[in-house]
Amino acid sequence: MPTKMILLYDASNKPLRVAGIRVELFDAAAGTYVAGDDSQNLDPAKPDPQSNLWGVDLSFTVSTNPLDIMIKDPLYRYPGNTVRYLNGELQDLVYLDLVSLPTRAGGQASALQSGDAAEVIGWIEQGHHWEDSDKEAVFNLVFNYIRLVAARPLVVAGSAELQDTATNWETALRRVGIDPELFRTKPRGPATPRTAPRPNLSGGYSTEQSYGGGLEA
Repeated sequence: MPTKMILLYDASNKPLRVAGIRVELFDAAAGTYVAGDDSQNLDPAKPDPQSNLWGVDLSFTVSTNPLDIMIKDPLYRYPGNTVRYLNGELQDLVYLDLVSLPTRAGGQASALQSGDAAEVIGWIEQGHHWEDSDKEAVFNLVFNYIRLVAARPLVVAGSAELQDTATNWETALRRVGIDPELFRTKPRGPATPRTAPRPNLSGGYSTEQSYGGGLEA
C-alpha cells in the first residue's frame, strides 16, 4: 500500500516535537475516513529531543478521489489545521506547518453574536490580547470548521471519525470564546404564503397568494 509520511513543524518551520497530535486522512469528495495516527518520533535511532522527524506515516488504499489531512489535538493547541486535495493515488512526503491557537481569551468587549463573515473577521481582529499569529490560528480554525464541518452536516453525521473531529474543533472554538452554533445551518421551515397587493382594472387593489422564494421588498 502507498503511504503518506506527514512531518509536522511549527509556524517557524522548526520540527514540532509533540506526541499525540492526531493526523487523519479523509476522502475529500465523500468525507469518509481513510487512515490516521498520533504524532510521534519517526526516527527511533535518535532520542525524542534530537529527532527532526516528528509526525505520522499513514498507509492508504489508492483512490481516484483526492485526500484531505485534518488535525485534531487533545490539548486543543492545533485543531483546525488542514491540507486539502492531496493526490489520492500517489505516495508522497508532506511537510506541514501547524499554527497554534492562543491559550487565553482575546479580550473582546463582547461575545461574537453572528456567524456572518464580516462580523467574525472584525471580532477576531478586536482581540487585543492576541498576537497576529494567534489571530491567524483562530481564523484558520473558524473557516476550516465552517467549510469541513458546518457546511457538511450529513457527511459528518455519517462518520464517527468526522464527528470526533467536529467535537474537538468545537471545544477549541469555545476555548477561544466562539460558539460553534453560530455557524450551523438552521433548518428552514416550509414556505409560508404572503399577500401581495396588485392593482385591478376596477380601481383599488386586489390580493393574490405568492409562495416560496424570490426577493421581498
